[in-house]
Amino acid sequence: MNDSRHVSIIVVHYGKIDDFGETAAGVNPPSRSLLLRTCVESILAHTNYPAELIVADNGGNADDSTYLLEEAKAGLLTHVRFPQNMHFAFAWNQCAKLATGQYLAFICNDIEVAPNWLSECMRILKENEDKLI
Repeated sequence: MNDSRHVSIIVVHYGKIDDFGETAAGVNPPSRSLLLRTCVESILAHTNYPAELIVADNGGNADDSTYLLEEAKAGLLTHVRFPQNMHFAFAWNQCAKLATGQYLAFICNDIEVAPNWLSECMRILKENEDKLI
């Protein structure tokens, strides 16, 4: 799509304590670190609309911070580090202040996006611009 309007995708991650525990079936769910990597990698692989990715490291662990820093150094995302957990709403709002997109997409860090997800969202948004407030 040739559209100068781009989207700021904002993800907040908190991974210091992996407190998922075991499920009722006795199967360990994925760690928060794995969920973060899956989320970021799916956004980078499946976003074919002009966008920037901003990830808040909300008091996370050293491995997650290093991973996000390396992705930022490679120019793949903007890494915002909070030394302690500031909670999702605060972190989302702080990242929104840094965003340069005309639109904001707030994505939870346990989401894996599908191919063309953002193009499809923007198509629906544009088809319904007259209904937006």
